[in-house]
Amino acid sequence: MREYLRPVIVLMLIACASAASLALVHDQTKDRIAYNQKLELLRALARVLPSYDNEPDQDVFTTTSPGNFPVTCYRGREGTSMTGVAVRITTREGYSGTVTVLAGLNLAGEITGVEILEHRETPGLGDRITREEFRGQFRGRHLGAPESEGWKVKKDGGDFDALTGATISSRAVVNSVREGLEAVEMHRDEIFGGKQ
Repeated sequence: MREYLRPVIVLMLIACASAASLALVHDQTKDRIAYNQKLELLRALARVLPSYDNEPDQDVFTTTSPGNFPVTCYRGREGTSMTGVAVRITTREGYSGTVTVLAGLNLAGEITGVEILEHRETPGLGDRITREEFRGQFRGRHLGAPESEGWKVKKDGGDFDALTGATISSRAVVNSVREGLEAVEMHRDEIFGGKQ
């Protein structure tokens, strides 16, 4: 009977040691990971927002989009005047899971830039959503009517070029940006008025 217990006990000890090692590594790296994620957000905000002198990551409004996705709006200000807003929205419509998009808007509601914060799209295909050639087609556009038919990829009868071989990934980004813009329109007074 002892012969059967020995491998079980060894395996349990290895599992406990592995779990303890993982917990230790997680504990030692979680602050660094959070810091790096904050830095990446700040860099993305600087790329998509019009000029600002505040800390937009500290001036936040949260809501949900018409499609019930969580939306975070980061306000850009110069002094006390609003210069724009960056809208962060995460969708589960990507080919390989979630895609998190950040779209900057000026006060006229025109897109000043789009960044992809997170994705798990296929390397060499869907991950091309991060390239400027794709993201750049959003710049200067605005929502127009809330049910604008143009806010689709061309394959679906809209105005946006989809990436070859990555229509689902392209569609996820277009839909995310549209949902974010619609959320801003729905809550324009709260976002630009500065109320929480």
